Amino acid sequence: MIWLLTSTAFAIDECPTRPDPDRFHDKVEAIKEPVAFADPDLQSQLDELQLIAEKCIQGPVYTDDLTALHMAKGAYALLAHGDPMLSNRHLAYAAALGGAKASEPLYGPEVNAALLEHLARDVHPGTLDITFQWEPVVLVLDGEVHYDYGPNQVTAGWHLVQWKAEDLWFSEAVLITPGGRVHVGDGTPTPDQTEEIGELVDPNDGLMVEVRTGDRKGREKRERPETTLPPVLYAPVEDPGVVSATAAYHVARAEVAVGDSMYTGMVGAPDGRVRVRYGKRFRVVAEAGMGAPSGEGRASLATRGRLYGAIAGGPSWTWQLAAGPVVGFLPTTIIPPNPEAQPVFTGAFTPGAGGELSVSLDTIDAYARGAWLGGALEAAAGGAYRLAFDPVEVVVGAEARMLTTETDRYFGGAATAGVVLGF
Repeated sequence: MIWLLTSTAFAIDECPTRPDPDRFHDKVEAIKEPVAFADPDLQSQLDELQLIAEKCIQGPVYTDDLTALHMAKGAYALLAHGDPMLSNRHLAYAAALGGAKASEPLYGPEVNAALLEHLARDVHPGTLDITFQWEPVVLVLDGEVHYDYGPNQVTAGWHLVQWKAEDLWFSEAVLITPGGRVHVGDGTPTPDQTEEIGELVDPNDGLMVEVRTGDRKGREKRERPETTLPPVLYAPVEDPGVVSATAAYHVARAEVAVGDSMYTGMVGAPDGRVRVRYGKRFRVVAEAGMGAPSGEGRASLATRGRLYGAIAGGPSWTWQLAAGPVVGFLPTTIIPPNPEAQPVFTGAFTPGAGGELSVSLDTIDAYARGAWLGGALEAAAGGAYRLAFDPVEVVVGAEARMLTTETDRYFGGAATAGVVLGF
């Protein structure tokens, strides 16, 4: 008998969240202690984690996390529900994935004794037949890069196949019984196995529907690309859309010429900005920033609007290059009544153009940007550290800025803080 669990082309509507492998790792780690204490309200979270593992992860999941997920479900079935049959099923999956490394001391001797029973069994392997019309960029089996297409002999149990085609991740979770055979991919199954009967299982409700494993209906067929882009041009983003709100306080040294007089001193003002980005490899970026209004002794340095078109990519991190129109209020001065008075600033609406280059690593963002505004030049560079608090991220960072006009100079920096939400 063959069990075919899940086939997906990254169905957005089914995914409660689409984490990268590191964020999924954090979710799995966070569930271990509540499982050990048999938290009565944990079942829905465990089911959601399995759904995410099977359909929603943006990148190659870690093998240890798949093992730990089934260990958690097996332990919870025994500790919270007293269901040894369900527990044994998931412990067998964990044993097939991780071997002796699946053991988790937190779950106590009863759970680990049950795991040892599975580890001691000599289970007949099954066959995983992997074929594609066009080979994907990357093929991953149970968290490890896999190079062998066609029939593969694998340990009987639960397995996760992931592959990347262009800039999208696809996944299929399969359950192979001893001696069973499952086909994965949109290519032609190995001959003599196309009519084999299996069962499709919804991991949430356990209902089974008979299907033929050779039938790839519903799978999107992709035409072979004319060229294969290098990995740096792929955009490994978790969410196609991102909105962020950031607050900052800017302090700058001002050198301002008013008539024949030159004023030097420090100016400071708060500002805030909202930024929306949508798209994967090709993106639209819109940003609106508003600073405190200009006044006596204070120049508004951050009131800007930007609308950029962007291209992005990266093998396991993301770079983005963007450019487009910019509008903003540039500070100008009003001649004070006497030389000893502070200069009074006002603002002049000015259109222009600008661009930026940014890089996003696991938890660090860095960027450099510039703009030309009616003869004035603006440049900034900054970075931020991201802290994940699902479903949002909190970012804290710093920025250095420079603004030069025909007569004035502003050099300074800012401390920044904000939140980011993917959609």
